[in-house]
Amino acid sequence: MIRGVVTGGREAIIHLQIRGPEGRKHELDAVLDTGFTEMVSLPPSAIDALGLLWVETNEVILADNTVVQSDVYEAIVLWDGQDRPVIVHSLEGSPLLGMTMLQQHLLTMLIVEDGAVTIERAP
Repeated sequence: MIRGVVTGGREAIIHLQIRGPEGRKHELDAVLDTGFTEMVSLPPSAIDALGLLWVETNEVILADNTVVQSDVYEAIVLWDGQDRPVIVHSLEGSPLLGMTMLQQHLLTMLIVEDGAVTIERAP
């Protein structure tokens, strides 16, 4: 089970450990974004620090319908105790955890300050 917390600003935060191809690890808090359909986004500085390998450039549609180009990288996330290969989009701002990461999982959130967030594999 993966646990997180709801902030006073009503953001669900999940702590992630992410690793690049040379084993460099980075621990960070990611905002669970149900409007983000991809796996993970990181700012360019985190991608550089991890030494992630570039895969391609994609178009991403932001919440305000703006279309931007995003470089895409490969990484490994420690997910429920196991290594999980992920696709990382390079986007400025807070790291995001998207809906593709939650596929086949049950998400529960108590939407109050310091409320529990749990993610568990669907039965």
